[in-house]
Amino acid sequence: MATSIPVSNLKIGEKISENVITKYNNVLFHKGRIINERDVDILRAFMIASVQIETKSEPEAAPEAAIEVPDTGKKPFYDHYDRMLKLLRQVFNNANARGQNPPILEIRTTLEDLIRHIDQYNILTFSPRNFQINDFIYHNSIMVALTSYILAKWSGMPSKDLLPVAMGGTAA
Repeated sequence: MATSIPVSNLKIGEKISENVITKYNNVLFHKGRIINERDVDILRAFMIASVQIETKSEPEAAPEAAIEVPDTGKKPFYDHYDRMLKLLRQVFNNANARGQNPPILEIRTTLEDLIRHIDQYNILTFSPRNFQINDFIYHNSIMVALTSYILAKWSGMPSKDLLPVAMGGTAA
């Protein structure tokens, strides 16, 4: 069952039941997409008033339903993304529980591995394979790092400065 909901009332984890179309008749989001915070910002930027959302009796199942099967060409990117996600979980948990300094070299090398496949990352449409709301801060850190890297590259920064920009994005 679908319900039209204003963008201002959208909740993270809700599933789109119909394609979201821009005023120029382009598909912004496809049917079945799970809404995250970035998607809400994109909807506002495109001045979309409302979207059709599936109503479910099990609201807790929505974050688990965010699993998207990537193309085989995108597999290395998602593998490295998952490694980075796992590392950031460990870093945040160790910093909170034990007050340890973060392993900068390990974060850097894992981020470098992820950046090697950055051509498969689309700033506007990327959605993590296994998004859960309690992992939002980790996903956000990774996406800010990747987006910062791309923006720095687009702005013409020297290549030696791109990775430090991404590392700064990870800390955001």
